[in-house]
Amino acid sequence: MVLDILGNFLFSLASLVWTSFWYCIPIFLIVFLVGRRLHGFWREKAGRSWLQSAFLSSYLIVFVLLIIAFFFPVWQAFQDSSIGVPPPELRVTPVEMGAQFVLGLFRMAVVGILFAVLLLPLILLGEFVKDWLKTRIPNIWPRFFIAVWVVTFILVYLLLFWLSWVIPGLIYLIYWA
Repeated sequence: MVLDILGNFLFSLASLVWTSFWYCIPIFLIVFLVGRRLHGFWREKAGRSWLQSAFLSSYLIVFVLLIIAFFFPVWQAFQDSSIGVPPPELRVTPVEMGAQFVLGLFRMAVVGILFAVLLLPLILLGEFVKDWLKTRIPNIWPRFFIAVWVVTFILVYLLLFWLSWVIPGLIYLIYWA
């Protein structure tokens, strides 16, 4: 009985580590290839503080990802719209389409601010792990990857076990709020 509980716990922990590893690969690519350059630009060339540059770089990345996630179903629907011709009273005018597009951009800008604020503690934790590993691992690639993996592990743990209501809430914010 006790060994069964211990086995379940160990397999669940291994599954959580494995899942966070696969989630951290695209996050690492985005953070290392795009986020690091944006952060460096805001920090060095624009003269912003660490917090401002972290917020601005995460906001830009999140905003682009939200635009893709929000408008992808619309683009898919436009491909299927040539199947038939809707009656004149149901057709969407170009003004209505433009207004929906501008409203969608505004909504994604507001949701992007919320996401960027929610990401700031995770960015700070990632910076702490990266700085802690600086003396142990001299190369920047593994240091970044381990920092992203630790942050992704904590994020997956929090979203699965403590904050499971956040995922449906964020999906609601993106598509229906």
